[in-house]
Amino acid sequence: MKTIEDMKLELLSDNSNKFMQTLIDYDIKSKDKYGSNLLHYYIMNYDSIVHPAGVIISEFIKKGLDINDKRKDGRTALYLSVQCQLQDIFEILLNSNADLDIQNVNGNTPLWEAVMRYRGDGFFIEQLLKNGANPDIKNN
Repeated sequence: MKTIEDMKLELLSDNSNKFMQTLIDYDIKSKDKYGSNLLHYYIMNYDSIVHPAGVIISEFIKKGLDINDKRKDGRTALYLSVQCQLQDIFEILLNSNADLDIQNVNGNTPLWEAVMRYRGDGFFIEQLLKNGANPDIKNN
């Protein structure tokens, strides 16, 4: 059985068929020493990965990955998509019913992250509020 470290390398390869084949026998709930699952890794390394987000995330979900799973620092895939400013992944996660109000270890939500990263484009803020994110959650 492949480890998460093996799968990270597979994810970075440009062979989608091989990655999908390897994914069949992989324990999708595996995490690395930081508490990151394969979806967290995919998001954090998005610019280096050629596999299409919609296909990959759909496969992860089919295999039983919890899209609301947190890393050790409490960040979820949705939070990371806001942090990395990845609109396509953000929209996929929204459409997959990602929890909008999960807090990280500091009590920050994806909406808080969107506000802190605001640079004139309100896409993430607007989408989070439109989809029901709670603007009144207090952090630590």
